[in-house]
Amino acid sequence: MKVGFSFTNLLMGGAQTLMANLMRYAEGHHEVAFCILSMKNADPLMLKMLEGFRQMTPEELLDWSDLIQLDGMEMKVNRKTFGKKWKKTVMLVGSARRKRTLWNRRRFSPNPVAVSKAVGKNLGRGHRVVYSGVDTQKFYPMDVEKKYDILFLGRLREIKNPGLFLDICKEGNFSFIIVGGTHNRTGNRMNAYEQRARALVKEGRDRVTGFVAHEEVPQLINQARIGVVTSNSEALGFNCLEPMACGVPVVGRAVDGIPEALGEESDLLVPVDAPASAYVEKIRNYLDDQEMRKQVRARIENQFSLESMAQGYMDIYNELFSR
Repeated sequence: MKVGFSFTNLLMGGAQTLMANLMRYAEGHHEVAFCILSMKNADPLMLKMLEGFRQMTPEELLDWSDLIQLDGMEMKVNRKTFGKKWKKTVMLVGSARRKRTLWNRRRFSPNPVAVSKAVGKNLGRGHRVVYSGVDTQKFYPMDVEKKYDILFLGRLREIKNPGLFLDICKEGNFSFIIVGGTHNRTGNRMNAYEQRARALVKEGRDRVTGFVAHEEVPQLINQARIGVVTSNSEALGFNCLEPMACGVPVVGRAVDGIPEALGEESDLLVPVDAPASAYVEKIRNYLDDQEMRKQVRARIENQFSLESMAQGYMDIYNELFSR
């Protein structure tokens, strides 16, 4: 089977990372190739992740592929480009912010796959749920010094609500590490969130890394005791899953797919409208909880591994190919 992967763009994000990981896994089972619809602001880290794979133009990929995996970002463009094989497309639905009316249009792929049940509820049509997965061979508990109390993982932009994270740092007097930077990192521009974060850094205690190579992320995560996710919206959240895979418990805002990641009954969940003080209390409760560290690692191994995710997609591909 020949499986094509279509990237709308190569900005660094959860959908692009998922697609790259999925393509790497699929390569062990099928022939794979990819195309990129727009190279505007392409992230060097994403380009590196795609090294070694066969790249085609969208037209070449359409002719070559038996089925096509779409990232779900530009449905109108995808429908126009791959319409000839539209029934053989699989569309990743990785955003909890989309409204149901948007999904009902003709340009929507007939084979949508939501990354969480929360995302699926927004679709208003038939779909499957395949949870995002983490490479547990790369993200795992390491024997490194715990230098920081709390971790923020991801781009510093409004949807991630970094302002609340910084309030938590200040109110709890926690040392912190922020692994990420300004959303648009073309040039040397820093947005207001990153400027505020860097202004709070105490030398020798806190750190804002900016963007780092993907292979550096696991070790940085392991240097923290607790992850904190304050997002306004999160389909499922690699910012939850990757720390958990490293044995770092995550205190998370109970919005969209975060309860599915942490567990619907998890004591680590914080109500959506809770103030910074509620997070501070949870963090202090679990800051050095060794048993919780084991539990969150086991949860990823059992429910959110890369192998489990990829096998879910392979089953869908095989079913489509046999029709």
